[in-house]
Amino acid sequence: MTLRFFAAIWGVLLLTLVLFGLVIATLDWQPPEEAQREFEQRILSQQMTHLAEIGGVENALAIWAMLAPAHEDFKVAADPSCLVSGDIRDEAGDCLFIRDERASRTFTGLAKFEPMLTPLVLGAVISSIAAILLSQWLARPIRIVSRGLKTLAGGDLGARLGQDLQTSNRELLELGAAFDHAAEQLQELSVGRQRLFHDISHEIRSPLARLRAAVELMESDPRRYSSMLGQMETDIRRLDQLIEEILILARYERTEVPLRIEALDLVELIEPIIADAAFEGQDRNVRVEFEAPETLPLRGDAELLHRTFENIIRNAIKYSPRDSRVVVRAARTTCIATIRVEDEGHGVAHEDLPHLFTPFVRVGLQNETAGVGLGLAIAYRAVALHGGQITATNRPGGGLSMIVSLPLEHGSSGSHKPHQCAVPEFNINSITRHRSSLADLNDPTTERKL
Repeated sequence: MTLRFFAAIWGVLLLTLVLFGLVIATLDWQPPEEAQREFEQRILSQQMTHLAEIGGVENALAIWAMLAPAHEDFKVAADPSCLVSGDIRDEAGDCLFIRDERASRTFTGLAKFEPMLTPLVLGAVISSIAAILLSQWLARPIRIVSRGLKTLAGGDLGARLGQDLQTSNRELLELGAAFDHAAEQLQELSVGRQRLFHDISHEIRSPLARLRAAVELMESDPRRYSSMLGQMETDIRRLDQLIEEILILARYERTEVPLRIEALDLVELIEPIIADAAFEGQDRNVRVEFEAPETLPLRGDAELLHRTFENIIRNAIKYSPRDSRVVVRAARTTCIATIRVEDEGHGVAHEDLPHLFTPFVRVGLQNETAGVGLGLAIAYRAVALHGGQITATNRPGGGLSMIVSLPLEHGSSGSHKPHQCAVPEFNINSITRHRSSLADLNDPTTERKL
């Protein structure tokens, strides 16, 4: 950008000088009259001095008599007293002087510059036009950006500069693209905030409405106290869970979240969750299988990771049909631990997969067991805080597959090469081979299943 501005300013100055020179050459302006007469007198003085030195004053006056008709405004005469300033002397000491007969004419300051007024005015006009064009060219993108910022500050988050900021300047195009991206992000945040407020109010209103109805029924018919108490307790627990998850998500959404990083074994952390999930699935005959190496050490925040895998695994149990299974597989490479959770449910529509980790979004099977839609959003943020990632895909045979990848050393995964951190293949044979260094392959504990 600096080079472009320099070239533009330098080009305008050069063009102004060239046009100024062309105008002077075309109009054939002459030097001021006073300057011409001073120059003529100086030449005559030099000639008379030379003639006086070689032939004396008399000889110089004789030659002047022949030159005088060509210089009517000048007078050359002898000066016997040699008192005139600037006299010309010969070797004999005789003097002569040169006088401009029009020297008594007075030249005012304006008269001296009168011949230059026209080119000066013309140059000022040309440079003014060039300066106006240059300033408009430079100020146009600034005005567009300023107008866009004012529109954005006024609350119109749909303001964009892409159509208005058409220029060949790469830096200005990048500025326009950055503005449009920032405006789009602000618009998405605003829409998300409005949707979040709407969803929170909806989620709170439903159990509150049921609680109010239950209270009214008990007031009208106290005998229904026992039958309504269970529903009221369920709604209170739902409200408590909602508020707790909103606070957790708000805490995790902060730019900087202090983590309690410690050495832990991911297998030991997941096993109790698997046990609780298997108990929950007994009523519908949903089996939970856990395939993992003996140990899977890494560094991370145990509370965040426990909440993450609890949300993912319980979510898989919740949406699994009767007489099905949920498989949790864990594996590792040089620098990444990966946990895959697969169920045999109905899966998620392809267009809904990108929104699976958005707060309050509930996709797939909607039933009475549906939660408030914050569990996966919390899990996504917790994994991101550990420098990992979580993805969801539909299984070819039906069901959903959630894959969580975590660096073994928190904050250091970027030091490894990409091929070293490839996600491991998940199958029992590869897990068995991975664990063969920890236990004999014939050992029945080689595979963990609950």
